[in-house]
Order: sequence, then structure tokens, then C-alpha cells
Amino acid sequence: MRNTKSWSVVNGDALDCARDVAGFLHDEFSQDGADRIWSEEYLKWKLGDENPAGSGYLSYAISEGSIVGVATLAKKRAIYNGQELVVVETGDTYTLSSIIRNGKPDQLSSLESNPNSYVNKSIFGRLVSENVHRAFLDGIQIVYGTPNNNSLPGYIKRLKFLSHVQYGNTVNYRPSAQFLVKKYPLLSPFSTIFYILESSVFSLHSWTLRFWYGRNVQISIGVPDVDEINELWASIKPSTGFSLTRDSEYWFHRYVKHPLVSYKFVGFRKNGMLVAMVVVREFSYRKGRRVAAIVEHMSVQEVSVVYLLSEVLNLIKNHSIDYYYYYSSASGSALANAKKNFFFRHNPAPIVFEKSELSERICQSNDNFEFHLGSSDAV
Repeated sequence: MRNTKSWSVVNGDALDCARDVAGFLHDEFSQDGADRIWSEEYLKWKLGDENPAGSGYLSYAISEGSIVGVATLAKKRAIYNGQELVVVETGDTYTLSSIIRNGKPDQLSSLESNPNSYVNKSIFGRLVSENVHRAFLDGIQIVYGTPNNNSLPGYIKRLKFLSHVQYGNTVNYRPSAQFLVKKYPLLSPFSTIFYILESSVFSLHSWTLRFWYGRNVQISIGVPDVDEINELWASIKPSTGFSLTRDSEYWFHRYVKHPLVSYKFVGFRKNGMLVAMVVVREFSYRKGRRVAAIVEHMSVQEVSVVYLLSEVLNLIKNHSIDYYYYYSSASGSALANAKKNFFFRHNPAPIVFEKSELSERICQSNDNFEFHLGSSDAV
């Protein structure tokens, strides 16, 4: 006979549970050999008063005195068709597999009286719905997320989130010589030759593009000044479409003040003026694989993105890297820029929206949609 366990939902917005929630996520869902991605400090940075957009939302489920599921909503400042607004990103949606089919709520949701509804049978559905409900009560108009393959059906089929069909994202990766040698051990005696060839390709490619696109451009590593970032953002701030607000407050909170991750800033200046900036990160992924990711970039229109990518890749090249990682739209110039830097299109990375009048307008339009790896905490 199946042992059915009851579970209850707790509003954790006050974050007095942050240490326990972070411990649950780290202990139960961390990948072997990967860098740590959850901590008490991380949750408070993301969902607490430090966030320039405001405090977020956290719900968790308890069964027999232990946490068995979590979901969060983090606030982000955004701009849509020139209007500033606060949006939220759903993430950290994890539930213990042992209770997914063997649990029941100790009481029905106030949002749905049908005991057979998804929010009354699924911890994931219930926690996400509770968070979204509180956000809507606070006047939030847009809830978005970048779910993985496990949670995507729950969002789309069960919770009726919308998929942005007019705009697709893709994960691009560039395998390295190190990756090749690991995959084919018989090549290991020739590893030094492969490394030299790879380094030469990086250097030659960046030199060629620098000749065509990078004349009189000075490149430096380090966080640009607040005023520089704000001036760059003001010069490229979109008047139409959707984007996160990417002023200095955004860049400093998102990257400089991140409690677990060290990011590297690469600045591009012409005639003493900041014309582009790129943020990169090196980290360990599943089974200790070393990854170098181009996380986000911002530049004036006159600066070629294909040139930015080539220069940054040449700066971060490392023989210990297994592959390089870049997130872009699935078509158009962004994907072409990735291919010109020898990235392969890998997997789609969908963006979903809780159904609302504004999100329907966004998903059905062909308006510009500015989205990067750094636009999501969940990617």
C-alpha cells in the first residue's frame, strides 16, 4: 500500500527560513562536482531588501517537519515600450521526487476549491500559484521564467503559462580542445598540439575582427564607473519592446554584489568613452566540467557584437575549459554572431509568461525582446 504523506504550504517572504531553504536546495539538488548555487546569503540577496527592484516572494512546502518543496519569485526592474515597471521571475522550483506522487495537501488552496485541480495535487503547482497570486495582489503585471525540461510542461500545460512563440532563445556552445581530449582519450598524447592550435585560432580570429571592427578601441578588464554605465545605458535604452532595466544599479547588484559568484567585466572604450561592456564567468558544472560563459553584453549599435565575442573569447581562453557557453536568440543576427565565433546551436531555452493582458500582448507581438543569460537567475 502506498504511504501517502500530507504536506502544508508556508509563506516564506520574510526570509526567516532562508538558511533552511538554502540547505534543502543545496543538499537535495546540487550537481556532483558543480559550484555551489544556493546559500542563505544568495536568497537574501535575490529576494530581500538588497534587491533594487524590491523584496520578492518565497513559498515552501513542509511534510513531517521537513521541507519537501520550494518556489521563488524574484523582482526585476524592466522597461516595456518606454514604460518602467517591476516584473518577477519564477525560479528555484524544486520538489522531492519521493513526495511528488505520494503526497496530498493538508488543506485545499484558497485559489481553487476543486480537490482534483493541479494546484491541489502538485506541490510545484501550488507553490508557484501562491507566489504569483501574492505578486498580482502587489500590482505585478508580468511573471516570466526560463524553465528546464522537467518544469516546462507544468508551466505550459498545467498552469497555462504562455510561451513567447515570436521570440526563441537557444543555448550555444563551443567545445574546446580539452573537451575533445576528454571525450577521446586516445588523443591525449597530442593534447599539447591541440591546445596550441586552439590558442592560435582564438588569437587569429580576434586579430582579424579587430582589424575590421576594432580600430581605435581600447579594451580593459574591470568594472566600469557608475556614470559610464549609466551613460551607455541611456544611449541604447530601447524605446519599444521589452528589456530589463540595465543601468548601473542593475549591473552592480546582479554581478558585483552576487554573494556566490565572481564575474569578470570587460570594457570597450573609444575616444575615452565606454561603448560596450561584457560580463563573463568561469565555473564548474555537472561532474566538474569547466565552463566559460559569456553572460551578458551591452553596446552601442556601431560596435559589432561578433567582434565583442571574439575579443572576449580570446581573453578568457583557458586550457582547463571544457566548453564555452553563450545564450542568444534562436535566429537573426544574434545567432549569426554566435556561429561566426564557432558556436554550435545546442538546445532551445524557452521563456514563459503567466497569462495576463500585458504578457499576452508581449507574446503575440514582434516587438524587440532583449534577453540575455544574465536576464535570468534560473539559467
